[in-house]
Amino acid sequence: IDEVDTQLIEILQHDGRTSYRDLAAAVDPSPTAVRTRVQRLPDARTIRTSAVESRGAGGRQLSMGVGMNLTGDNDGVLDLLLSASQVEFVARTVGRFDAVATLAAQSPRGLLAQLEKIRSL
Repeated sequence: IDEVDTQLIEILQHDGRTSYRDLAAAVDPSPTAVRTRVQRLPDARTIRTSAVESRGAGGRQLSMGVGMNLTGDNDGVLDLLLSASQVEFVARTVGRFDAVATLAAQSPRGLLAQLEKIRSL
């Protein structure tokens, strides 16, 4: 990866739909050269393209991050969290918490109910 690749990656992180023409204007090579460079990055496993769900105002969904210190059967607790539809993300961690999770609900009351359920585990 050289400086041009780094600039391309930074632009694409901000807006992954930037045209090759706009990328070329920002980094100086031709649109054809930029296209070749951009297409090479995923092949080299330097970048990965994926969709990210945007909640926005239309979703009206609340989310909350939770750090957990676990005792007992950690795998069982994590398996239950992974299978819960209201849990968007779960990961084991090293440091202050044993695991972290992101909970989602339609209301503060729903978030509190989920939090209480996790505490009971």
